[in-house]
Amino acid sequence: MNDAATTDSATPGQTLDLGFDSGIAFVGAFGARRDQYRTDFELGYQSHDLDTVGVSGMIVSLAGTGISGDVGIITGLVNVYYDMGIGHGLTPYLTAGMGFANIDTSITIVDTLGATVANFSDSDTAFAYQFGAGVGYDLSERVTLDLRYRYLGASDPEFGTVISEFDSHNVLFGLRFDF
Repeated sequence: MNDAATTDSATPGQTLDLGFDSGIAFVGAFGARRDQYRTDFELGYQSHDLDTVGVSGMIVSLAGTGISGDVGIITGLVNVYYDMGIGHGLTPYLTAGMGFANIDTSITIVDTLGATVANFSDSDTAFAYQFGAGVGYDLSERVTLDLRYRYLGASDPEFGTVISEFDSHNVLFGLRFDF
């Protein structure tokens, strides 16, 4: 997940930059194929831990501090694929999709005595979109090994008075089954 610049209308003129670890993503889809075109409905989940916080250009690593947080994203997307079979069981493809992203975020600040000073938890659902490319390798007539890159973005989610950015770069590896 890319760093997220956040602004809070309660503190105008100040931007908080949140950095996240690479996280993990799971995706499942069900769809149809017609010639070189495929469509599907995809349901996905990805999770990232808060890694750094930046204020006014100064980045602070969170290791050893009393600040922790995470973000979880549930997506539902309708996708279209264009397959370009090149033979030898290889099929490069392009993909694009749109739908929704429910973004759930949580940040906790603990003082040196272990008492919680602040606990922020909120979620928002926003319009989401993705673009990507990949390649499939036929393991059999009905099973394909799949490797793809996707850029996933969402319109700026709002958490109370806080507006944030959301986008991520994902490399996904999996299997496709044709029925």
